[in-house]
Amino acid sequence: MAKPQKFNHGRAPVFPTKQWTTEEPLSEQFALLDLGAFMGQDLDGTIRLWSPGCERLYGWAAKDAIGQVSHELLKTVFPVSRASIVATLERNGSWIGEVRHRRRDGAELIVAVHKALRRDEDGQCSGVIEVIVDVTAQRRAELALLESEARFQTYFDNSADCLFHVRAEAGDRFVYEAINAAGLAHIGLTAEQVRGRTPEEVLGPLVGGEITAKLRQVFETGKPYRDEPTFNCGSGTITYDGIFLPLRNEAGQITGVLGSARDISEHRRLEALLRQAQKMDALGQLAGGVAHDFNNLLGGMLSGLELLEDHVSSDEGKALIAACFRTVGRGRALTGRLLAFSRQQPMILQPIDINALVEEVAEMLVRTLGGSVRIEKHLAPDLGQIVADRNQIELALLNLALNARDAMPSGGDLILETRNETVAEPQDNGLAPGQYVAIAVIDTGEGMAPEVLTRAIDPFFSTKGPDKGTGLGLSMVFGLVRQLGGGLKIASEPDVGTCVTLYLPRAEMAGSSIMPSTF
Repeated sequence: MAKPQKFNHGRAPVFPTKQWTTEEPLSEQFALLDLGAFMGQDLDGTIRLWSPGCERLYGWAAKDAIGQVSHELLKTVFPVSRASIVATLERNGSWIGEVRHRRRDGAELIVAVHKALRRDEDGQCSGVIEVIVDVTAQRRAELALLESEARFQTYFDNSADCLFHVRAEAGDRFVYEAINAAGLAHIGLTAEQVRGRTPEEVLGPLVGGEITAKLRQVFETGKPYRDEPTFNCGSGTITYDGIFLPLRNEAGQITGVLGSARDISEHRRLEALLRQAQKMDALGQLAGGVAHDFNNLLGGMLSGLELLEDHVSSDEGKALIAACFRTVGRGRALTGRLLAFSRQQPMILQPIDINALVEEVAEMLVRTLGGSVRIEKHLAPDLGQIVADRNQIELALLNLALNARDAMPSGGDLILETRNETVAEPQDNGLAPGQYVAIAVIDTGEGMAPEVLTRAIDPFFSTKGPDKGTGLGLSMVFGLVRQLGGGLKIASEPDVGTCVTLYLPRAEMAGSSIMPSTF
């Protein structure tokens, strides 16, 4: 009869038997616990006992496994050397760890192993009892979770969008749990300055309060929230595409919110430019059709006047006919402007000395504007040339000067300024990077309010009375400079004045810029 188990001075229990095959109580234990995977082996790894649980786990029957060396049969991959494991067994009486085994069909298993040293009645090492638990599915699930978390963390850390995680605290308080590098760059803070603080503490009561209201809505409704808020910051106005997603625990309770914010300011700016281009293109087609029809009518009127002139002898009649000729001439000038605006009238492109042209326009304006308007000229001596239609540029400057005069009913200063200018980055008005000649027309008149300034180049928009303007002046100037590959910029302030600047490509780059471009 076997003796009771010995505990060997606090070490793991050992089995006091001399022979594996004749130990009846041990065999009975294996029979009772055949659902588990148990293995008995010598210190060199030779298998002496192979439970039914091992048969099911590995695929080898006991008759095929007994006598084999376990680490050779199962192609064991140890976390440390086998010699180190044997040394630990001899020293402590047990070893616990995880190893990799191969089933008979070649499938790999990850098993948790508890090895207990077996001693004979004299206390000598006679073998090892090994309890085996298959943890393959658990470890693979853990690995998949770790890989998933690693992928998410990589995306979170390196995304160009602002990403953040907010958790809820007691008292309806929301605090930042994490924020990525892009988000920190946008707000100019470090992770330590953000983590654990509320949106109001990080972004101020106005912006932070808006974010908190959206977070509260997600927690209350359990639904994602999307918005495009616009904020004013030091660098200007920024529009974000913001998304707030609820995060739930295993019980389905919302524990936090994952948020993202993408800067779409440039996208919205380009959309606005596209809408403006489409509107101007549609108007150009309309203006071209009207101008052609009107020009045909003027042609008929002109022919009639020429015939009538031969039959009128009185001075009064000739004066009336001369007045009609002047009116028809102004009508033809208007149709020319409409055709140029619609790009249906070819431009005569030639190199232009802008300073010389401005001098000529200034002399004309002295007679046209009257003595209440003082004209100043600030012309850059090293100004580059442009390639354009001289008549159209002259007409554009006259148009701007007349607008300036109308903005100064009590008189004031009109300044004509030229300079070379380099544009380094794309501008909000569609101006591309490059070298330009800038022509500025500045007045000290009434100026424009912000809401008027945003519509200044819209066709048919005018602040003048119904009998004092068509609202086509600035839109035509804008169409002209865009056709030449340039741009227009307007700065204005009520009771201070207005500055309209034309940007025209310098002659050395005009070869590619003079081609018609979309308004």
